Amino acid sequence: MIVGLPLVIGFALALALLGWGALAVLERYIRRARTIWTVIAIAVLMLSFVPILGVEATSGTKSVLSLMHLAVAAVLIPMLRRSAPKPHSATT
Repeated sequence: MIVGLPLVIGFALALALLGWGALAVLERYIRRARTIWTVIAIAVLMLSFVPILGVEATSGTKSVLSLMHLAVAAVLIPMLRRSAPKPHSATT
């Protein structure tokens, strides 16, 4: 399989939209949405490496795929996390 730029951009955009949607749902129903979303996003990143380990490819190809996963996560996770409103502190 050839992994070209359109495929990479398409998947990154689709996953960004899914992540954004998940964050919006969590913010609506859960108090510590940003923290929970960040944990989920990192777990999804770790799970994204499983197919790379199982695919029959050269180590160079696997390295580049892993770096692409890390690059997308390095941009999306902080960007989406910053876009979320900060939780209000409770005053009593």
